[in-house]
Order: sequence, then structure tokens, then C-alpha cells
Amino acid sequence: MRSVRQCPTCAVDLTSGTAARVWDLSLRAAALLTERAQLVERLRQERGGGAAPVQADAPSAGWSVPGMAAAPQAAGSPAAGPSPVPAAATPGPEWTRRRTQNLLLSLGVGLLAVAAVIFLVVSWSLLGIGGRASVMVACTVLAGVAAAMAHRRELGATAEALSLLTVGLALLDAWGAREAGLAGFEQGDGLVYWAGALAVVGAAGAATARVVPTRALRVSAAVLAQLPVPLLTAHVAEGADNPVVLVATGLTLSTLGALGAAAAWPTGSRSRDARVVVAAGGLPAWVAASLTAAAAAYGEAGSLVAGTALLLVLAAVAGASAWLADRLPAVPAIGLSAAAGLVVAAAWATPVEQVPDRWVPVVLTLVAATLLAAAALLPRRQRAAPAAVTLLAAVAPVLASAEAVIVAVAGSLVWLERPWQGGRGLSARELAADSVLRDGALLGSDSSWGIEVPLLLLLVAAVCVAADRLHRLVPRLELAAVPLVGLAALTAPVALDLSLVGTLALDLTVAGALVLAGAGCLRQSWRQAAAACLLSGLAVLALTVCSSLAVDRATLAVLPVTALVLAAATVLVPTALRVPLGVTAVVAAIAEAGAVARFEGAGWPAVSALTLSLGALAATAAAARVHGVVRRGFAVAATALLLADTVALTVWSGGSVTAAGLAMAVVGGIVLTLGAWAEVIVPSLLPDGRAVAAEVSLTAAAGTAIGVLLAALDADRLWLGLLAAGAAAAAVALRARRHRVGWVAGALLASSTWVRLALSDVEAPEPYTVPGGLALLALGMWRRRRDPSYPSWSAYATGLTLVLVPSLLRAVTDAGNVRPLLLALAALAVLCSGLARRLQAPLVIGGLVLGIDAVVQLVPYLLAVYDAVPRWSLLAAIGLVLVLLGATYERRARELRALQRQIASFG
Repeated sequence: MRSVRQCPTCAVDLTSGTAARVWDLSLRAAALLTERAQLVERLRQERGGGAAPVQADAPSAGWSVPGMAAAPQAAGSPAAGPSPVPAAATPGPEWTRRRTQNLLLSLGVGLLAVAAVIFLVVSWSLLGIGGRASVMVACTVLAGVAAAMAHRRELGATAEALSLLTVGLALLDAWGAREAGLAGFEQGDGLVYWAGALAVVGAAGAATARVVPTRALRVSAAVLAQLPVPLLTAHVAEGADNPVVLVATGLTLSTLGALGAAAAWPTGSRSRDARVVVAAGGLPAWVAASLTAAAAAYGEAGSLVAGTALLLVLAAVAGASAWLADRLPAVPAIGLSAAAGLVVAAAWATPVEQVPDRWVPVVLTLVAATLLAAAALLPRRQRAAPAAVTLLAAVAPVLASAEAVIVAVAGSLVWLERPWQGGRGLSARELAADSVLRDGALLGSDSSWGIEVPLLLLLVAAVCVAADRLHRLVPRLELAAVPLVGLAALTAPVALDLSLVGTLALDLTVAGALVLAGAGCLRQSWRQAAAACLLSGLAVLALTVCSSLAVDRATLAVLPVTALVLAAATVLVPTALRVPLGVTAVVAAIAEAGAVARFEGAGWPAVSALTLSLGALAATAAAARVHGVVRRGFAVAATALLLADTVALTVWSGGSVTAAGLAMAVVGGIVLTLGAWAEVIVPSLLPDGRAVAAEVSLTAAAGTAIGVLLAALDADRLWLGLLAAGAAAAAVALRARRHRVGWVAGALLASSTWVRLALSDVEAPEPYTVPGGLALLALGMWRRRRDPSYPSWSAYATGLTLVLVPSLLRAVTDAGNVRPLLLALAALAVLCSGLARRLQAPLVIGGLVLGIDAVVQLVPYLLAVYDAVPRWSLLAAIGLVLVLLGATYERRARELRALQRQIASFG
């Protein structure tokens, strides 16, 4: 078979790597087609058809690529016999040839570089200076020549690797020459030397790249060419009067050079990768130049003008870059944002240095607002990014007012803890200083603020409105002006050092205006604006009320005005918001009544009782006028206020906490009973009324439980509280026919009885418990006679408990002789009756009581044995018992399960 180096049909070169790859794929395709033909033939044979086998195409035979095996003949060709069974597919290579070669080249270059380093570090001293230089230069030249030869032979990867090695060896040459003192290089400044060395190596790399156009040489030259200028700049800045501005200037020149070279780079050339590297190198230089220019303008004495000029130049560079890269995604926006930020930094530099510190935030906001307005002159497509940056710059100075806002708010809230303890005739600043910090640390003469704080807040509010009108960057940004106006109103009195009357008047005016404006916006269906106005107005109004607590007369004047403002807003707003605003207005009016009572000399219990009574009446009246969920809410509130008012009245009349708890339990029980029997008392009660009664009953039950807990501190009142709670639970159980509530009622009444017996020093409880237990047993027997299916637990458990358990408890505390014997006989009788009638409750209760009584009688004897016998023997005995129990556990468990099934079969 002849060896063909060129295709006779298309005249392509068959000796290249691409041709070999095509040949390999053709062989695989031929094998796959042969296997497919075999499978199709097998399918047709299984079906029973006699169709001819499908022929598969394969590469033409009769020629071959040198060094490669000939292709097998395809199935179905004339020279082929019966179709052979295809051989198993050979696994393909895990790595491509390119990856393999890159690995080898990388390892080779790395080893060479390591050898060069070892030579420089270890073997350098074996040769003289001339020999050292000759060896290193020869290695570098040989690497470059090898790269050129590889490139000429179209070995691209090898040429790239050798080019990278050449650059690395050249840098090692520069380092070795300085370390060896060649030509006196070690005497010069290090920064200057390395600037020159990098420039020489970069220039040599660029020149070599014209002969050997490899990417490694181009990229290396592009990187090295950007380093000399920063190094020389750092050298010049050493020992200068204004080093920061010199460094910023050098970095700016480096940035201009890099970006200018990238912009003037020939388009469509093969060195586009170097252009990208140059442009990318200009970005960190620009960032460093911007930071150092800002440091020079803001922090270095005498560099304000130069630093500001550099910031403007760098801003122009960022804008030009955004304009040149207009087609790249996200680059224009980033460039314009950076340019706007630098312009803001340049414009702020002079005010920061020249303006007094307290006015700096205001001036900065004015400057940024001016730039924000100027951003409207830009084309609409390029306006968003600069406008966003300038808006952020205009709003950011508002953080400087944080201290003033905190002091103003805290100065109002602190009077909640010390009402009516402020001195009369004090100004707003004195009251705030006295309330926030007694020593006036935040509000001293050195750190106090003036009109600049509220002016800053108002200015930022105006900026938000203007930005929303001009640029529409943030949806409804103008609404942020509303809370800013409220904060300005809070800080203005302290800033202007107004009197307390002036402070309250200003805050009430602003709060009322905001609340009424919010109500008006609601009527116009401007919900977002209404929410901003109402929330801000109510917050300012609440803080004004807190501030008025400093002086009694101020409180008496502010509360009615607050109630009137809220009442007016209640009339103006839609129906959905009338309830919360109306409730707030009523609360303010009730608070005014309590304040008047306190001002007239009433004590806090009396004031609390008055306000709670008025609140309960108001909630009851509101519940009578509304419907649905709101009615239930008012009913619950009225019930809770009534219970709290009961406590307040009891304390006011001189009662203790336990007496107040008893009164609360009694009133809660009465309300609970009335709520449970409301439908009987008022037959025409609607479903809405039933729901209200249920909510009231739950609230009263909770109040009754709290009252019983309070009364538990005094046993003389505890039994009465338990009696009231039990009676109320019994009334609910009779009305609702709920057995669980009946159990609760029985437990409460029994607990009340036992507490009363304990107070009466009754030692024999049987005369008080056995008759009731026998009565319950008789009632249970009567119920089971009427209904034989009625469970024995429901019929007898309560009666048997009252008959046996009190005696059992008494026997545990004082065993004696007669009571345990009688108790054992009674328990045995109950157990026998349960066995005779096959009833579960008597059987279990009687057995438990009998077993406990027996153990109680054995305790004294067991203690005596425990004292007489050594401890270790008892422990050993216990251990032996446990072992025996474990050994017989399985058999005993089976017997216990059988007994359990037998007991469960009883009635």
C-alpha cells in the first residue's frame, strides 16, 4: 500500500496534525457505522423480515497517511465478506494533545527558571563578574534564539514558553547585575535602577516581539512599560515638601500614558492583547492616582489646589474612557459614576478646608445639590449614573445631624420616667441637657449645635424633592422629605434655644400640619404620601407629648390640643383609619383627665382608677356603635380595662395586692358568668353578640385566673378567690354542657374547701369530704342506671377521689392506727365492688389507694431496717433484686399484658 502525502482529490496536506485527527475520527465513525449495521440487521432478523443488511460508509481504502494504519474495509463493501462482529471500542485519551504539550512545556520552562535562580543564588560565586554576566546573557540570548526558531517552525506553544523564559531570564540578569555590583549598578538608588532596568527589558521585549510575534513578549513588554514612571515618581517624592501630590502627579501621568496608548493603538492589529493589558494597567493606576490626589487635596498642607486639579483631570480621564468605551456593557455607567465622584471630591475639597466645621455639612450638601442640578444638562442616556452619585453625595452629609436628632428624641422620651420633674422657665436646650446627660456633655458650649442642623435637614429634604422632579432615580423619593421636615422641627427648638412654650408650639404646629396633610392625602387617594405624612406627624406628636411631661402645666396644655388634632384627623380620614385615630384621640382626652386629677393633688392610684374607668366606659360606648371584629376588639378592651380598674379602685381604697386580686377574681367570675348566660339573659342576641360574649368570657376567664394568682399570697383570700372561680366555672359548665369545664369547676371548689379547712385547723377531713363524695357517688349510680353505657370514670371517679384521697393524704402525714386501717378497709371495699361489677374506675382507684396505704404503713419498718443493716448490704440486695427482675422481665411482662387486657374489658 502506497504512502500518500497529499489528497489526490482536494490537494490538502495529509501530514499535518489536523489530517491525522480527521483520520482518527474517520476510523471511529467507520467502526460505529459497522456496529450500527450489525444491530439493524439483528433487529430485522428478530422481527422475521429478510431485508438486506444496511451498508455503512467508511473512508476510502487504497491510501494511507504515513505512520498510520490503514482503515478497515467497511461493512457491505465488495471486498468484504460476512460482516464481522465489531471489536470493543477503545477508550479515548483523557487529555488532548494540546494539554499534554502545554504541561510538558510548562514543566520544562519552570525547571529552567529554577535552574537559573539556583545558579544566581548558589553558583554565582564560582565565577568572576565577567563569567557570570557572560553565562546569564548567553542563556538569555539562547532562549530568545530558541523562541525565534520555534516560531519559524510554527511551534507556537514552544515559542510562547521560550519567550516567557527569555523575559524571566532578562529580569534575573538585571537582579544579578545589581547584586554583583556590575558597572557600579549597586551604588545607585534602587527605585531608579529598577525603573531603568524594567524600561530596558520592556523595550527589548517589544523590539523582539516585532521579530518573534509571540503573546508572551507583547504582554510582558506592555506590563513592564507601565512600571518605570511610578517607580521614578516614588523616587522623586522622597524628601520632597509635598510628597503626596508628587506621587499623585506621577500616577496621573502613568494613567494618561496607559489610557492614551490604549486609545491610539492600531485597530485590527495582531497585538490587541497587549492593548488590553495596557488599558487594564491604566485602571489600577487611575485608582491609585485618585486616592493619592484626594489625600493630597484633603490631608496635605499646601496641596489643595494641585490635588483638586488632579482630581478634575482624573475625572476627565474617567469620562473620556466612558465615552471611548461606549459600546462595552456597564463600562460607560461605571466611568461616568467614577467621573462624577471625582468631581464631587474636587468640589468638596475647598469647603472642607475653608468653611467652619459646623457649617461644612450644609456647604457640602449645597455643592452636591448644584452638581445634581448640573447633571440635568447631560444627555438623557448618560445622565443616570452621575445623577445617582451626586444625589448620594448630597444626601450623605445628613448623617452629621445624627447626634442632634438622637439628643432631641432622647430628650423627649426621658420625661416618661421623670414626669413633671423639669424646672419651669428652662429653655429647650437646658431641658434637653438635663434630660439626656446631667453633665451636659453632648450639649456643652463646645459641642452644641445651632441653626445649621435643622437647616441641613430641610436642605436635604429639598434635594430629595428636586431629585425626584429632575431625574426620577428612586420611586417617590420626594416622600423622604416628610420625615426630614419632622426631624427638623424636633431639632430646631434646641438649635435655636427656644423656650419650652415655643418648643411645644412649634412641634405641635408641625405635627398637626403633617397629620392633617396626611388625612387630606387619604381623601385624594394618595396613599404613599398619606402614609409618610401620618406616620411622621404622629411620631412628632408623640414626642411633643413626651416633652410636655417635663412640666405639669405644659402637659395640661398639650394633651387637649393633641386630642383635637387627632379628632380632626379622624373626621377627615376614610372609615378604615377612623378607629385607630379615634382611639388615640380618646386616649389623649382620658390622659388629660388623669393629668388634671393629678395636678389637683390626687394620688397615682386615684389617677389610675379614673383613667381606667373612663377608658372602660369609652370602650363600651365604642363597642355599642361598631360591628364585626372591631366590636369584639372594643369589648375585649372594655373587659380588660374593667378588671384593671377593679384592681386600681381596690388599691385606691387602701386594699393590698391580695385584696385587689380577690376583687379581680370576683369581678372576673361575675363577668364570665354573665358572658356564658348572655343568650339566656338577652334572648334576641344576634350571632355578632354571641361572638362578643365569647370574647368577653375568655378575657374574664384570664382576668379571674390572674386574680386568683394574686390572691394566692394570702390564704385568707385565696379560698374566696378559688370559690369565685369555681362558681363561675360551674356556671359555664351548666350553660355550655362541657364536662371538662365541670372538672375544672370541681377542682377549684375542692381546692377552695381544702384551703378553708387548712385555715380552720381541721385535722380530720372526712366529715367535710365524705358526704360530698357519697353524694357524687349516688349521682353517678343514678346516671349509670339510666344509661348503662355511661363510663365508670365519669360516674364514680370524682366521688371516689373525694372519699378516699383526703384520708390517704392525711394518713401519709400522720399514719396513726385507726385511719390507715379504716382507709384500707374502704379501699378494699371499693376494689371488691369494682371486681364484682367489672368496673374500671373503682378497681383502679381502690387498688391504688390500697397499695399506697400499705406502703405508707411499711415505711417506719423499712427505715428501721435501713438503719440497722449496713449500707453496702442494702445496695447489694437492691442490685440483686434488679438482676432478678431483669432476668424474669419477659415472663412477667407477658403476664402484665394479660392482666391489662382483662382490666380493659371491664365497663
